Amino acid sequence: SDVNGSCVELFRANANRIFPAAASSASRQIPVDTQFHAFNAQDALCNLASAARSSTDGAADVLIIDPPRRGLANRMHRLGVVGGSEEAEAIRRSSVHTVIYMSCGYEAFMVDVDRLTGPREGIGAPFHLSELTCYDMFPFTPHVETLGILTREKPQDGGGSSG
Repeated sequence: SDVNGSCVELFRANANRIFPAAASSASRQIPVDTQFHAFNAQDALCNLASAARSSTDGAADVLIIDPPRRGLANRMHRLGVVGGSEEAEAIRRSSVHTVIYMSCGYEAFMVDVDRLTGPREGIGAPFHLSELTCYDMFPFTPHVETLGILTREKPQDGGGSSG
């Protein structure tokens, strides 16, 4: 999928709006350890998986995703089945405890959220859909933008998976 390298600066600018004292200080440092990276989905999921396996400081707490209409799937279909299961499993195995998921394809969003929240043995703790908002940004069309916030408890022992 496409990567917009400019988005990193936009996220950093928004973080400065959230923490205005940091933006006006001499150090201009956000008071939490915050890093913004623009990755394509496959690279981001590989980084999450390797960080979870090595339990390094590079492990992510929050994942912000805005996939194409097909959702998390690298390919829409694989062997006649809707794709995205490997991608959802990688997120569940990671150290991430909050996923902010923006979607222009609500059908794929529903499938992906089911994979992230449903009970599945051995692939990490499930998430809980804590907030859901739909936006009609294109009036008089069937297109709806869906924003979901999925959360789960932080692992107590620093591991990214359970089950």
